[in-house]
Amino acid sequence: MTKPDVSPFARVAALAFKRHEITAPGAGEPDADDLERTSGQVRVRRMRIVDLRLLASRIDVTYLDHPFIQTDRSGVFAIGLRTLRPFNRLAPVTNLAFVGDDDFAGVIQFRQTAPDRRWTALAVGLTDNAGDGETVTEQLLEYSIRRAGRAGVKRLFARIPLDCEYANAFGRAGFEPYMSESILQIPELQGLSIVSGRVREQEAADTWAVHQLYHASAPKQVQYAEAWTSHRWDPVNTSGSKPAVRFWVIDEGHQIAAHARVVHGNHRAIIETMYLPDRADCGIELVRDIARRIGAESSRCQISVVARGHQAELIGALHDLGVVLAGEQHLAVRYTAVKVSGKTVDVLAPSPLDVRERVPKRVPSFMDRPTNDRIAP
Repeated sequence: MTKPDVSPFARVAALAFKRHEITAPGAGEPDADDLERTSGQVRVRRMRIVDLRLLASRIDVTYLDHPFIQTDRSGVFAIGLRTLRPFNRLAPVTNLAFVGDDDFAGVIQFRQTAPDRRWTALAVGLTDNAGDGETVTEQLLEYSIRRAGRAGVKRLFARIPLDCEYANAFGRAGFEPYMSESILQIPELQGLSIVSGRVREQEAADTWAVHQLYHASAPKQVQYAEAWTSHRWDPVNTSGSKPAVRFWVIDEGHQIAAHARVVHGNHRAIIETMYLPDRADCGIELVRDIARRIGAESSRCQISVVARGHQAELIGALHDLGVVLAGEQHLAVRYTAVKVSGKTVDVLAPSPLDVRERVPKRVPSFMDRPTNDRIAP
């Protein structure tokens, strides 16, 4: 399969974002239980219990959401198994595509996030029955967008690698890139001491201050696209989560100058950081310190650093640690069409009586202009 042109995802990140589309209740909603004909002979529906065997077949899978997908050992089959768990409102979402006489053609999977409802694309896979893979992928995306809108989800996110063969399909489905990311791989750090005494683990009381740091450091178009609430930085919400999440900060006076979010799992650790625009040194110090902490705790752990487009200084500052550029990608968002319930408005019945105050037929004039007869000779 040849790789299509990915130029639509190489544009500048500063884009004008579409507002939420509004649709009338019931308009364009797919049936949750029946196959839906989306394009020609391509039919897409949600996964059922009897479909689990299909995920064990031969599928050409492209995993997204790098590098965070690497902290979970689950593949397409395991994610599909978690989709079927009852009474789990945050279970992953799996949609399947069929062609011809119900021949299994493709699959797409999303992760759900709470409390701010959003879906993140995890994997796209096609089988030998797919034929036109571009069409199958696009219809999988279109069905997923409609299903998300029916569930009240406002945003779908995807990390699109620069060399992703499905980039054009995401673009045609309405996913708009808003930020670029570089994934840096740090080699094993052994025998290195912790260099900073200012780094401390975040407390629950720091949540609001960290949220303000996000607003001060992230570009406005990124804030509009991501729409993170303070729950994103709350350690209470991530306690006991799998993979494990920890937060670290550096204080400068009475404010937090740098913050790092570290995701641990599957012998991997991913570091995300943010810092005040004029205190990049604090962010670099924080990342270097956490990398040494992780290396001291486990020599088998692979460390990755996610540097966003406005954090290019991280790449050069970590050069002495032997970082390797592991990949580049674009963050993309797709707004859904959400049902809006109209309020009942009382309409006054027209009255046969005219109770309005009558207005004069012409505007009165208060100027007493003299006529020709009154003008003195």
